[in-house]
Amino acid sequence: MRHPLHPALVHFPVACWSLATLADIAGLWWTRWPLWQLGLAMLAIGCIAGLATAATGLLELLKLPPEHPAARDANCHMGLA
Repeated sequence: MRHPLHPALVHFPVACWSLATLADIAGLWWTRWPLWQLGLAMLAIGCIAGLATAATGLLELLKLPPEHPAARDANCHMGLA
C-alpha cells in the first residue's frame, strides 16, 4: 500500500518555524549566544521544507479523481494554503 508523502512532510516546516520563533524570543533575554542565527537557519529550512511539502501536496491533489469524496476538501485546503 502506498501512502501519500504530504502528511508526513507537513510537520517539518511547522516545527522549524516554531523553533525559529522560540529562538528569536529566547534571544531577547539570553544574549550569550547569537540565537538570531539559529532563528534565521530554522526559518530558511522551514521555507525550503514548506515548498517541498506544498509540491507533494499538489502532486497528491492532481492524482485525486474529481469525483472522490475528499476532492472538495482537498481543493479547499489547497486554496487556503
